[in-house]
Amino acid sequence: MASRVSSEDWTTEQKLRILDRLPARIAIAYAVIGAFWILISDLALGTQFDDLTRPPIIAQIVKGWLFVVVTAACLYLVTNHLTRQASGATRSMLAADRTRDRLAAIVDAAPDLVATATVDGRLLSMNGAGREMTGAGPASDISRWHISDLHPADTGRFLRDQAVPAAIENGQWSGETELSGSAGPPRPIFQTILVHRGEDGRPAFLSTIGRDLSERKRTEDRLRMLQKLELLGQLTGSVAHDFNNLLGIVIGNAEALESRLVADPQSKRLLGLILRAGDRGTELTQRLLSVSRQQSLRPEPADVNLLIQAALPLIQQAVGRGIDVDTRLCGSARSATLDTAEFETCLLNLAINARDALSGGGMITVSTQNVDLAPSDVAGHTGARPGSYVLVEVRDTGCGMPDSVAARIFDPFFTTKDPGKGTGLGLSMVAGFVAHSGGHATVESQPGSGTTIGLYLPATPSAAVAC
Repeated sequence: MASRVSSEDWTTEQKLRILDRLPARIAIAYAVIGAFWILISDLALGTQFDDLTRPPIIAQIVKGWLFVVVTAACLYLVTNHLTRQASGATRSMLAADRTRDRLAAIVDAAPDLVATATVDGRLLSMNGAGREMTGAGPASDISRWHISDLHPADTGRFLRDQAVPAAIENGQWSGETELSGSAGPPRPIFQTILVHRGEDGRPAFLSTIGRDLSERKRTEDRLRMLQKLELLGQLTGSVAHDFNNLLGIVIGNAEALESRLVADPQSKRLLGLILRAGDRGTELTQRLLSVSRQQSLRPEPADVNLLIQAALPLIQQAVGRGIDVDTRLCGSARSATLDTAEFETCLLNLAINARDALSGGGMITVSTQNVDLAPSDVAGHTGARPGSYVLVEVRDTGCGMPDSVAARIFDPFFTTKDPGKGTGLGLSMVAGFVAHSGGHATVESQPGSGTTIGLYLPATPSAAVAC
């Protein structure tokens, strides 16, 4: 389109330049014709009079030449005035056309929905972003659509019955609405409806602008979740500390009684139950502290591959028979700075979680690779930062999970297991440990396609290694 417009503008400019030179050419042509006519007249006088130098004849010749010069000058001035007016008007129209084309190009390239409509709401035009948002193709006829047809039924009725009349009355209307698309759920937008009036002051047409708020809403949801998790972490950490102090008293006294009740097997058995329950309570408080990031870690540079290989026998024993455990370790994986004991606990938690998704057997694969994340790679991922990482992935061939479950998989106390079969702290403890170590955790899953949990562990500063 730009090439065609530029070509048309160039042709118009050529015509205008020719028009600008036209007055001079007309005046010159007239002067030439006049001179030719005077020359012929002089020759005719020469045949009638032997002496052309007589004053009356010279005066007549001079008058003829002056007449030609004066009329040529007048003709030039008149035609020049007329052509300047014509070329000026044409150049103004051309400049207006260029401005209109540029504005149309800007509107069509805008990332927001921009559309025009009649006063009763019937669409007249829509830019490319609007057609993409609504699922209308470039060649779709939108003239039969009403502004309300771009929205879900309830929102459409509100716009038709309240928003459009309010815009006509007040000059504009703005508010958050939802926009229907060809696929997927409606997307939230901030919509403005403007009224454009004619010379008589009456509404001539409407325009509407809609900005997609989907990413903003997701960011707000993530922020609210982080605030909830922070509050929950503070509460959990406080409760865990108090609970741990009480457990210390219970376990200490139980151990003191156990040494005194050597001759009473029944009482000793009961004390054993108390101690085992105390140990489970201590383990639970450690998980709570890990979730709340109040647990003291002892990070140190470690070879992740060696830690995984050392934990394999324990993992295989935890998942049981019928489930294969495989590894795909990067031979040149970087070292990571982490608490080795907590990392082993994380691997066990991930393996047990994968085992529960493999009801009929299957495979669990633990892999490592070096990853360098740029700022563009972490955009939109809460808690993720650019840098060098060792990525540890635990993949299972289980039943997978829908997006609604995957979005909450790291939330404390969230579990899909039956009551009494899970605390909902396993994966949140994993996410808490990774975040506390300076990394982040991810999940990829689809129903029927298994699940992959990724742990991005900050690499120990060293030379970059490809893997």
